[in-house]
Amino acid sequence: MFRDLLSGALEQTLQVQVIGSCGTVGEARSAGEMGQADAVLLDIDLGGEDGITLGGELRERYPALGIVLLSNHAHLAFARELIAANLTGWAYLLKKSVRDVQTILRAIEGVRVGQAVLDPALAQGLPGGKRFSNLEARQAELWSLITQG
Repeated sequence: MFRDLLSGALEQTLQVQVIGSCGTVGEARSAGEMGQADAVLLDIDLGGEDGITLGGELRERYPALGIVLLSNHAHLAFARELIAANLTGWAYLLKKSVRDVQTILRAIEGVRVGQAVLDPALAQGLPGGKRFSNLEARQAELWSLITQG
């Protein structure tokens, strides 16, 4: 249901074209349209397999493919490998941030052009407070925009 709602919301923006939707890792691995895509959205929890591994496989097969990882986990433990490897063309967003379609559109555009995009809530530090409490309001706003690509 989440996948269908997200696909529909993205299509309605008229800013992206959804060319496929896969329900399993096997479907994603064999999907012919992946080679035509600029970016792919992957859940990090794929029922026994993970989206990070699948994203790595897809990136090996299609080096220009942007990878947007969606997660319910509000910490960076799942994305540390990507951050440590200084990989570009990857995004890590919280599913709750997807409620704002503009956030996901910025992430898709960012990974398409090779940027690394981090969910603004993670950049600010969760739960609750700001990670960089010494920043002025405008500096915090700019940091949030930078992390969104």
